[in-house]
Amino acid sequence: MKEFERKQIVTKEKYIELHDNLKNFNSKQVLQINYYYDNDELYLYNNNQTLRVRQIEDKLKLEYKYNKSDFNNLRICDEFTTYLISLPNVLKNPIKIEDMNTYKNIGVLITERTNYKLNDFIVSLDKNLYLGIIDYEIEIESNNLFDEHNIHDIINELGLSFKQQSVSKYIRFINQLKIQDKFYDI
Repeated sequence: MKEFERKQIVTKEKYIELHDNLKNFNSKQVLQINYYYDNDELYLYNNNQTLRVRQIEDKLKLEYKYNKSDFNNLRICDEFTTYLISLPNVLKNPIKIEDMNTYKNIGVLITERTNYKLNDFIVSLDKNLYLGIIDYEIEIESNNLFDEHNIHDIINELGLSFKQQSVSKYIRFINQLKIQDKFYDI
């Protein structure tokens, strides 16, 4: 499956303002727990890939994102997903993507997400909590690259610019892990 998205970090004040501006649209609140996986050498991170298990309520979904690219501030990637019965245990049931690499859990990021449906788009407002950090983000997602013109309309209506592509949650998580020098304590 292909995923097309625009993301941008916003201030807490802008996050609250966006909620107010979108309150008349259909919305759904979701708590997501993202369990990130990589190896000791951060092979996936270093090769612009992401492996996570996302928990929403009692459902667990393994998501592997690869072939990531940016095109005109639009993030495009291939994504493989499958549902799991339980979280992978590194000793009994490690995650293997390639024959040579085994991946372990390196940490957790919790997202309080509100999804708003605007035409063929999902606009998500996220409050992210990880490693003692709280940040706020907006994401506009589509499954169709040709919706680009309509994305600009939504961006303008919300008073955003998206001049520069935001760093992904996973990269922000890894950067904070490195800052705190906790990667090798896992």
